[in-house]
Amino acid sequence: MALSRMGVHSATQARFTELAQSQLRVVDKPEDPSEPCLCCGIAPRGRCRARVLGYGSYTETLPESIWRATCSAGNPFALGAANPSETVVDLGCGSGVDVCIAALMVGPSGRVVGIDANASMLEVARANAEAAGVSQWVEFIHAPFDADSPDIPEGVADVVISNGALNLASRRM
Repeated sequence: MALSRMGVHSATQARFTELAQSQLRVVDKPEDPSEPCLCCGIAPRGRCRARVLGYGSYTETLPESIWRATCSAGNPFALGAANPSETVVDLGCGSGVDVCIAALMVGPSGRVVGIDANASMLEVARANAEAAGVSQWVEFIHAPFDADSPDIPEGVADVVISNGALNLASRRM
């Protein structure tokens, strides 16, 4: 039986709320790279997964708690870094790992906006930005990121990233 668009949306929201709550509970436990990832069930997870994905020195720069909360599907910076003073928008920012990395890249003279449809994930993202010391130049917006919303005026972002979340959008064209 196929789910309607709203059924898929509701199921996705429920799953990511569950993931966010799980991430908040396990964040203080030591990392066990043999444990499967919370979102996809595939090992490795955390810092080990970030190393495999090519996050480089950021795997050591950011606190372990941030890596414990990630469900990275890829590395949006593999094609290039954001530059100092740029504005980066992360569509489907989840736990905020890529927001934190982008904030370190653009520095305090830049700006990073994380957009996510799940309020629980944004709670994790805000805590991660605080832990990374970048909360002063990041902003999080609770909104769906389908084609019609949120309204991001043309020319606002220098860089737009997404780490797999566009696959969850109900409208991709």
